[in-house]
Amino acid sequence: MLFQRHNSNAAPKLTSTTSSNRNRKFWKVLVPSLATIFLIVIAKQEQDTGARMRHLASKPEFEFKATATSTSTPTTATATPWVCIYDPDDHTECDEMLSTRLPRPTKYQLPGPGNQLIDRQRWLFFGDSTMSRLYHHSNLKDRLNPNKEQENCPAADITCLERDNKRDRCFPRHSLFDFEHPKEWIPPDPLKAEGPLTFYPENPICNECSSCNIYFHECSHVPREIETEIQVQSAHVSCTNNSTQVHGGFFTQNFARDVELQTPEFHTTQENYAAYISRTWNTPELVRDWGKPICVMREGMHNIINRAIRGMDKDVFDAKFTDNILWVLKTYQPVCQHFVWLGNTANGNETLANPFHFLQTMENMKQMDTEIKEVIESEPELRSMVSFIDVHDASLFRPHMDFVHMGSDWCTDLGNWLASYM
Repeated sequence: MLFQRHNSNAAPKLTSTTSSNRNRKFWKVLVPSLATIFLIVIAKQEQDTGARMRHLASKPEFEFKATATSTSTPTTATATPWVCIYDPDDHTECDEMLSTRLPRPTKYQLPGPGNQLIDRQRWLFFGDSTMSRLYHHSNLKDRLNPNKEQENCPAADITCLERDNKRDRCFPRHSLFDFEHPKEWIPPDPLKAEGPLTFYPENPICNECSSCNIYFHECSHVPREIETEIQVQSAHVSCTNNSTQVHGGFFTQNFARDVELQTPEFHTTQENYAAYISRTWNTPELVRDWGKPICVMREGMHNIINRAIRGMDKDVFDAKFTDNILWVLKTYQPVCQHFVWLGNTANGNETLANPFHFLQTMENMKQMDTEIKEVIESEPELRSMVSFIDVHDASLFRPHMDFVHMGSDWCTDLGNWLASYM
């Protein structure tokens, strides 16, 4: 569930009237009030920012320690900006960032007499329905399918299996990852701001996001000619030198600390995903042939609902949210080669499009993005491997499917632009 109403006792929104006199009175009262509110908000944000940074700095378990290996990070990764402002009509700023910061693909020599040298890379997307729509409404899904045409260079020398939950929110997801079921499903801990929030009491194996479709490919490093005893010739691959092979997928992840997918080994979805990637995707042979995956993430849309349902004070929620963002990055850091973090979208037509007072407002989404950036900024080791794409302002007045979800054109354009780097 991605929609949640404000408290029903909240003050109603101001609306326009047909009377010009009432309009003039409205603006005479509103403008001075807005100026006062603006100054108060700015002062409060400065206080909140200082408090959050002091909170992060006081956590000894996440203290960055410089080591001899830390200097191995390419200087270009830290010297260039790690945040860009996305503009659907002009990608220049974000192109400059990604072209400099994204890891180079892994060089791989195809089997056969041609000695063809190609580029290989893997991408994984993690998120809620907003990320799922981006993945499935653009050419990302097809581009990351190794069994389809890969710009005339299909992955014909390996065996790749499709994993798909068939758009069924109660599909047994454990089977997709060969996970064991836990003896007991443990509910989320409110003190840790864990999710899910609404669907789990009667449906502990189901996904809170009804439209999130897990879809990925699991590829073997053993050449197909060994598994099938059919020799692969270079003519079967149809690649030219420096062609690119990619594969990847989308994993559902609704909360920064999510406990939907539990196993006897780990309590959280993130820890189980990381364990799967480590054991299945990041074997020594696959890392040699493909490199570790680039991980694309977004958090915020479901997390903001946590504050309302749990009745949490804003400062308490902010502290827990930043803790969880740091935790999720640390959890995936060993298994991801780089993070591309997509900021949150918002709806600029709040008065007209938000009659039910949904919590994913411009202010809330902007604030959550700010907190995520502060977490990354506070950790030099993370900052060197995260590229943040800020889409907030660009999304405000673009067509929306509903108050929260962007329209298909937005998903297609943003997804296809990301696919251009594959």
